[in-house]
Amino acid sequence: MQRIQGISRQQLQLSSLEDKISLENPVRFMEAFVEYISLELLGFKTSILKSEGIVPNYNYHSISDFRKNNPSGLKKMFKLFVSFLKDADLIAGETIAIDGTKSRAHNSKKDNFSDLQNLPNTKPYLN
Repeated sequence: MQRIQGISRQQLQLSSLEDKISLENPVRFMEAFVEYISLELLGFKTSILKSEGIVPNYNYHSISDFRKNNPSGLKKMFKLFVSFLKDADLIAGETIAIDGTKSRAHNSKKDNFSDLQNLPNTKPYLN
């Protein structure tokens, strides 16, 4: 019987994430930007580590609170990021759009449809 030959189970293979990401991958650009910026100089309020070196606990408000507490730092960072993209010739900077879409979730019985055939005004569009 034919079998697919793979790597021996007795052989240990170690690889890092760094080895798996090519040098041309766009994530390398993002890494360079993150290494380049100083959050403190941009005006971000950073959290202080506990004496044990442990990051304080985060809850579901963490991202929301960070955005609320650092509006000027975020604005400066986005401006810096756009200029960083321009300097690297990744964007021309002629047209920049921001998606400011806001949506409100609701799931009342009146608005919940489990069968597409029963949706109002959609029958002409279904195959």
